[in-house]
Amino acid sequence: MNNLGHKWLVIFLIVGLVAASCLPACSAQQSTLKIVISAPLQGVAGGKSVVEAIELALAEENGQIAGHSIELLKLDDGNEKGQWQADLEKANVTKAITDSAVIAYIGPLNSGAAQISIPEASRAGLLQISPGATWPGLTKVGFLPGEPAKFYPTGQRNFYRTCPTDDVQALAAVRWARELGFEGVYIIDDGEPEGKGMAYLFEQRAQAFGLKISGHETINKTATDFIVTMSNLWRWKPDVVYFSGYAPNGVVPLLKQMRTVKPSITAAFMTTNAAIDDAFLQGAGALAEGSYATLAGMPPSQLSGDGQAFVRAYTARYGHEPEAVAAYAYDAAKAVIEALKNAKTKDRTGVLQAMASLASLPPIKGAMGEFSFDQNGDTTLILFSGVQVKDGQFQFVKPLDVKQ
Repeated sequence: MNNLGHKWLVIFLIVGLVAASCLPACSAQQSTLKIVISAPLQGVAGGKSVVEAIELALAEENGQIAGHSIELLKLDDGNEKGQWQADLEKANVTKAITDSAVIAYIGPLNSGAAQISIPEASRAGLLQISPGATWPGLTKVGFLPGEPAKFYPTGQRNFYRTCPTDDVQALAAVRWARELGFEGVYIIDDGEPEGKGMAYLFEQRAQAFGLKISGHETINKTATDFIVTMSNLWRWKPDVVYFSGYAPNGVVPLLKQMRTVKPSITAAFMTTNAAIDDAFLQGAGALAEGSYATLAGMPPSQLSGDGQAFVRAYTARYGHEPEAVAAYAYDAAKAVIEALKNAKTKDRTGVLQAMASLASLPPIKGAMGEFSFDQNGDTTLILFSGVQVKDGQFQFVKPLDVKQ
């Protein structure tokens, strides 16, 4: 080979090596990143609506964020009734943290499930954001011993939420109960960490506002016979029964028996954000009429500006209006999207660091309104509304007082 041929061979080899070395970097710029949603996807409408809201947020970005394709992994942590299962939540978070392409974990919807997944995600440095886990001790000091430190074994905070917390909801519920003229209350909870905790917070605040507590019991969430409870209600004759728990956890048979087994039980029925679901409305049917509930945020009909745009886009895409929790899921996805856009490195570590810095940036424009996060990872947008079942639907009554 002459010198000229040798020269061109060397150039060809160098160009080939450079091109080959570029392939991983170039493909990395176009790689697929993953977001997990973990929620009950059967039996209750909320889980399905949450998934659809997240899909909508990603579709608005055309599935491409910061040069990466985004894949949504939908993982079910519930049984056929929509009740979350500890083993499924543990399996979901394990699947998420062992896949290096996963940069965010949206969910779960339940505080008990969150207590399982937060420590695992924290150890892995994985951003977690929930649209529905409302127990304050997940992020705030002063509720149960060891909380929230025990949820963060590495000391690194990784958990955020777009929903307001139960300490605020309890206060709003008690104030509303007093406004409605109720004086005596019988409290029932479903035994879940969130249900039991919320009932405890409600009882504390009820006493401070002069409500008479005639009883407080924890039910078996899988039970269908509440004859002892009915006897207690018949005996004490409270003005209102306050149920703290999730829609699949006994609320339907409990209400049915209140209205049929003992016709002399005339107490009003009030429940929490966790029970606002089509499963409750469809299961209880006409017996749910008149029931009160406190709703985190505002119902879709009351949203304005970007919120109404969200409702219109969601309805056009799926052919039905979103469940109330869907707006918080949409906002959770928007927060993840903003974190990924601002991340210095488009990986798990970079996204978690970027989320922590969002508080110093302009607020995120979400479906519920503009919001950011405080030092605990809680949303800065605190809204609750009172709703009542009329004509088979939860209908807006009024915004509730959330001043501390």
